[in-house]
Amino acid sequence: MGLHLNWLHDKRAYIQGAISLVQQNILIGGLLAIIILLLFLRAISATAVVALAIPISIIATFIILHLMGRSLNTISLAGISFSVGMLVDSAIVVLENIDRHKKMGKSFFAAAYDGTSEVWGALIASALTTIAVFLPIIFLQNEAGQLFKDIAIAVTAAVTFSLFVSISVIPMLWHQLMTLHSPETNTPRRLFSNRLTHAINDALVAVGRWISHFIMHLISQILQTKTRRLVTIFSLTCLSALSVYSLLPKMEYLPQGNRNLYFNILIPPPGFPIRKKKSIGDSIYQQLKPHINQDYKAYPAIERLFYVASGSFMIFGVIAEEDSRIKELKPLLIPIVNSFPGIFGITKQAGVFEQGIGKGRTIDIDISGEKIEQLTLVGATLFGAIKKSAPKMQIRPIPSIELLYPEVLLKPKHSQLQRLGMDLLSLGIFADVLLEGRKIDDFKVEGEKKIDLILQADKQDIHSPEELYYSLVATIG
Repeated sequence: MGLHLNWLHDKRAYIQGAISLVQQNILIGGLLAIIILLLFLRAISATAVVALAIPISIIATFIILHLMGRSLNTISLAGISFSVGMLVDSAIVVLENIDRHKKMGKSFFAAAYDGTSEVWGALIASALTTIAVFLPIIFLQNEAGQLFKDIAIAVTAAVTFSLFVSISVIPMLWHQLMTLHSPETNTPRRLFSNRLTHAINDALVAVGRWISHFIMHLISQILQTKTRRLVTIFSLTCLSALSVYSLLPKMEYLPQGNRNLYFNILIPPPGFPIRKKKSIGDSIYQQLKPHINQDYKAYPAIERLFYVASGSFMIFGVIAEEDSRIKELKPLLIPIVNSFPGIFGITKQAGVFEQGIGKGRTIDIDISGEKIEQLTLVGATLFGAIKKSAPKMQIRPIPSIELLYPEVLLKPKHSQLQRLGMDLLSLGIFADVLLEGRKIDDFKVEGEKKIDLILQADKQDIHSPEELYYSLVATIG
């Protein structure tokens, strides 16, 4: 007999999309940096010299990542993207100082040597301030260190190599380009025709002069009177405070991401029959059938739909054909989830870093007490209060706020526990181990996800409260 595997869900699209996005950011960032250099340096050759610092430093960063056993992923690529802007800083400082020395009448070699020697100490201090921020992250062993280690390595390596490129490659390359001259005239050879060079230079000069004149005119108008100066300071201060308040992003531990998967959890009442669960699945399919493999009523097409029903909950998920449009399906799914009487439902996009179903960006509210009747009353009251104060919030009671679920109450005999050298906590731990299991430790490998170590008895040993009551446990006095 042969074995056939049916490919139900592929996560590669999200991963490849994230990597492609970071690669685009790197290219766009590098291109914008080159355009800014061209506007302000007004020379194609000088811009080309500085622009070479970007690929040289990035390629060298790849080597460091390989030597340290790291991979190219969204985190490390984000670090490289973040450092693209900083890569050209040192090169610009060196090139501008070399150009200053050349205008003093020095030779090409003397200008390159003196200009670099004059600023290399300041460049090292500037690079060390950036390295000092990211380098300690590499040695962290906690979750933050594991998550941000790649970005710290990428930024540290890129800035370090950009420093060496600035004080070694940039002066040498500038000298070579400037000494490409004709023996008769001893003047630099144009990389383009004189007409094209003058046209580009004139356009860049015109743009630079317009920006400079606009800024200087604005400053002169502000500085004319004391009232204008005070109004400007007050306005800029208010604008900064308002911008920080209005544009402050939401704060969370890890980003949600845009994973192409929506989970919809349905919690039925106790004793919900199997046939009704099947009919709910059929109803969901009929409501979403027009959207499968085609755009319908402004909603994106659904590529895959699945439905699973178990004893205590039901779940169905959807995957969009276009990864970037998965969020547009939420207004379609919420009414379907809430259309079944007596069933609690939540709709949630699967997070990138979350484990389990329905976890991640949640707020847990725990209620404890001695009587289940009071807990049920408090839970129902809290459920209604949250629904009223936050109508857009989706609430999932675990377990249900009803009294229909069977329950076993263990009442320990304190005298016997004392004779055995035990307490209530120890008895509770034994009960957890015999039933659902108890986490005793965790196991983790460098660069891998943490795995919980669960101690649990054989599920075949406990089928009823009587078997739990007569279970034997070993104690150490």
